[in-house]
Amino acid sequence: MQRVLTAVVLAPPVLLALYFGTPYSDLLILLAAGVAAWEWSRLCNRGTLDVTAGLVIGAVLAAVLAAELGLYSVSAWVVVVGAMATAVLASNRQHESVAWMVGGVIYLSWTFISFVWLSQPEIFGYQGIFWLLFVVWATDIGAYAAGRSIGGPKLAPRFSPNKTWSGLIGGALAAVAISLAVGAWVFSGGDPAYLGPPWGYLVMAGVVLAVVAQMGDLFESRLKRQFDAKDSSRIIPGHGGVLDRIDGLLAASLACAAAVWLGQRMGL
Repeated sequence: MQRVLTAVVLAPPVLLALYFGTPYSDLLILLAAGVAAWEWSRLCNRGTLDVTAGLVIGAVLAAVLAAELGLYSVSAWVVVVGAMATAVLASNRQHESVAWMVGGVIYLSWTFISFVWLSQPEIFGYQGIFWLLFVVWATDIGAYAAGRSIGGPKLAPRFSPNKTWSGLIGGALAAVAISLAVGAWVFSGGDPAYLGPPWGYLVMAGVVLAVVAQMGDLFESRLKRQFDAKDSSRIIPGHGGVLDRIDGLLAASLACAAAVWLGQRMGL
């Protein structure tokens, strides 16, 4: 019940911030990036923070802020310099910790930059972001429901013992349904007689994003398992940390941004 209540309380302000756009969406994304970087650093430091953790957080925030200001080339350089500086500063650590810290700078920066880019009115706007959010949320709900009711073989028992193949399929089916339903509104420009992209694109997007989102979830589970943690933090009652809630969304944002960018280059 606490999990449901927390979601009900948090979802409206998040959606409103994204709907109204700058500066509200920028502040929301920057806050989420900062907390996610803090959680990632704490995991790699096994619950503590140090100068290297501060560098990771600072690099991610700087990269995301530059993207929000439209300075994408600057943002890319911040990621490169931040990752190199983190590697140097963390060189006295165990190899696995260094790799994860550097990976945090790169992965978190690029996934949040992708979300920022997609949220631009000329790219996706709030309508497209809502579609992406609902597809990822549907994936989570469908995977949970199918996994609980059907069960079956485990998807990746070494990293996430609760995830099943039935959950993966259930999540994909739910994602396709929502992709079609929400996409019919989002990509039609409000004209119910016109379904923007061909329905086949929306089906394919739903399947791909569902798989990518669950891979993002597994990736974060791998990080937590590496450093013997159950949750990324306890900042959200009933849900764990911010990373625990947006792990799938981050991966899906990166994949979606890559697909949109390639589509633009190919004239699609």
